[in-house]
Amino acid sequence: MEIIIREERIKDYELSEIVVKKAFRNVEQSDHKEHYLVSRLRKTNSFIPELSIVAD
Repeated sequence: MEIIIREERIKDYELSEIVVKKAFRNVEQSDHKEHYLVSRLRKTNSFIPELSIVAD
């Protein structure tokens, strides 16, 4: 199995947020809104696209 690590693209955003939502689904301390935070962070000046990566 070959895994390619690459910079996240706009077309990846929806799936990335689904993964975050599922990751926190059963966390008791979660407010289950982490995926919204990810989305909001992408829209800020502090967002560094080169540090947002995905694995294919």
